[in-house]
Amino acid sequence: MTGKLTKFKSGVKVKIKKIETAKRTTLNLRNLGIQEGYVVKIIRESKLKGPIIIDRDETEIALGYNLAQKITAESI
Repeated sequence: MTGKLTKFKSGVKVKIKKIETAKRTTLNLRNLGIQEGYVVKIIRESKLKGPIIIDRDETEIALGYNLAQKITAESI
């Protein structure tokens, strides 16, 4: 299944396919360890447009709903 990070349920591992943000935001995500081709695990999703919590190498990262909407991923 392919879709935005906001579409995946808790516990699902996904591979990041595309990040559609401004150059500076993309650089900030890279500094956090989030870039195309990396695998992350969805820790907590929000049904009310709240933050999405992901796990990258045993580090939890909170992404705002709007930012998570700009990241396309594929479940693995």
